[in-house]
Amino acid sequence: MIKSFSSDFMILANTLPIARYIYRINEQILNPIIMVLFAVALIVFIWGLISFIQGASSPDARKTGQKHLLWGLVGMVIMLSVYGIISMLLSTFNIDEPDMLNHRHQNPPFVAEAVFYRQNLSDSGCGPVLDRF
Repeated sequence: MIKSFSSDFMILANTLPIARYIYRINEQILNPIIMVLFAVALIVFIWGLISFIQGASSPDARKTGQKHLLWGLVGMVIMLSVYGIISMLLSTFNIDEPDMLNHRHQNPPFVAEAVFYRQNLSDSGCGPVLDRF
């Protein structure tokens, strides 16, 4: 019973317009920012690798290359972590499926269940009970 209530609550939360706005903010603002910052971190990593290889004879150039390698790697790990955390939060609140958001808004689950139970009761011969729905 508790599981059913919580899942119905989460589905009902998706019928609110705020769920669509959160999904759009994620898709149109957050994901592009994460991709750009990941690309910057990858460029820093590759730049550090190139400067490390080119400056193999100079200890200062190697040290600079190592710093760029390290910070590029840290940046990529941070961006992947941020993407994972955002994806986990969206899937926890069931906001990660845009098609489901639109369909749930048109036909909430409790209406579908009432129609299902009404059809089953009418087939069983309990006609007067249906007037209470």
